[in-house]
Amino acid sequence: MAHEYSVQIHDWISKKFKNAKQEIELAKKQNNSNSKSYYNGQLQELSDIRQYLTDQVDLETQKYY
Repeated sequence: MAHEYSVQIHDWISKKFKNAKQEIELAKKQNNSNSKSYYNGQLQELSDIRQYLTDQVDLETQKYY
């Protein structure tokens, strides 16, 4: 069951990554530096979470993203 949860968590993170990147592009087009900074911060947090999962939780034989 843990494997299934890891897959779901990585899928959720990937969706959040995609959304944040889309929002960054929109912020660039609108020249909105506040939104751009916010979503860049979200990307960093998501990267940190993904790295933690890779280092501490995920199966060593499996890549989820």
